[in-house]
Amino acid sequence: MSDPARKDDRLFVRKGRRSYRRSFSRTEVLWGAMVLVALAGLGAWVAWKGAHPDPKLFASGIEHLAVKAPASTDRTPFPSDLAATGWQEGPIAHYDSTNLYVKIDGREDYYKSFGFKALHWVSLSGGGDSAVTVDVELFDLGTAANALGAYAGERPPEATPHVDASGMSHRARNAFFMTAGRYYARLLGSDESPPVLAQLEHAQRALVAALPAEPLPWGYAIFVGGMGLDPGRVAYVLENAFSFGFAQRVYTARLDDADLEAFVVAAAGDREAADLAQRFANGFREYGEDGGTSGGVHWARDRYLGTFSTARAAGSWVVGVRGAPDLARGAAALAAVGKAVSGLPAETARRAASEAATSSPVTSDASSSAEPAAGPDGSGGAPAAEPGAPAEPAPTGGREPAPDR
Repeated sequence: MSDPARKDDRLFVRKGRRSYRRSFSRTEVLWGAMVLVALAGLGAWVAWKGAHPDPKLFASGIEHLAVKAPASTDRTPFPSDLAATGWQEGPIAHYDSTNLYVKIDGREDYYKSFGFKALHWVSLSGGGDSAVTVDVELFDLGTAANALGAYAGERPPEATPHVDASGMSHRARNAFFMTAGRYYARLLGSDESPPVLAQLEHAQRALVAALPAEPLPWGYAIFVGGMGLDPGRVAYVLENAFSFGFAQRVYTARLDDADLEAFVVAAAGDREAADLAQRFANGFREYGEDGGTSGGVHWARDRYLGTFSTARAAGSWVVGVRGAPDLARGAAALAAVGKAVSGLPAETARRAASEAATSSPVTSDASSSAEPAAGPDGSGGAPAAEPGAPAEPAPTGGREPAPDR
């Protein structure tokens, strides 16, 4: 019978760092030394690079991109006075949907979701120094609503936009962002030096003077003109609003600093508005449960957040509220949106009706078994048009290409 103590002695090496080899290969020693030298050299290189970083890493945070499309002799739509005195204009490049990825790979789907048609690009350099630049990216997005939607999506929450007849704009530390009609412009400076800032202001004035202006979309007339909201709170969602596949061309506005949000959609007629409102109501209920009745309409209560949402038809419009903390505030917000819609100027209402008529009609999935959408007075079925609401236009089957957002 074997001794357990001797087995323990076999299992454990009491001098684990002792080498029992009688000799070492010279090749092995040589290779080991080479590996140590290589590691030491790599460490020295990393330390040197850390002490001598590339200056471009600390420039403006905006990478200066070279022209990646063939230079063009056509400068449309850039004005001839885009470069200020002492600045030079580089080659102009134009990108379409087939090669946009070359310029902004990884971001092209965002602009395509807002009706992207073309990107016009040029770089301006100042004082003969190629490192002092202002890049001008001018996106043609088809409509003023699309341009404002793309602008709103990239505007940081702390930025306060300036509103004028041409569109909206705001300044960043070394950049300027603006809309002018159907165009969304990004002016990106290489630094915050006075020459760069002066060129940014000069280019902004030149673009505003040269690009065709369009009136602010009707959603801004409702939320800004009718309800007095800050235009920075208004956004435009072209498709998939609130993650609903049927929700297209939706204007939204944050009514406070919480999650309370109002929205408006123009439909092709009273019946279409009633069907669409029902789809919104059904969609909200899928996220929660019956939230009761307030203000003559049924509400859905989110099972996780406890907030209330609803939508109703108001003539050929759909008005709604999302994320209300309680029914009282939700009903008050819904009434305010309905009042702003009913007071919309006739010309603006006709413009909204025309846009709704030329867009693809939303196919209703609200069957006859679904409860009818509540009307302005709280009754079911398609409501009568409110005062100031646009008359029902003749339906069409056309639709412009699906843009962004």
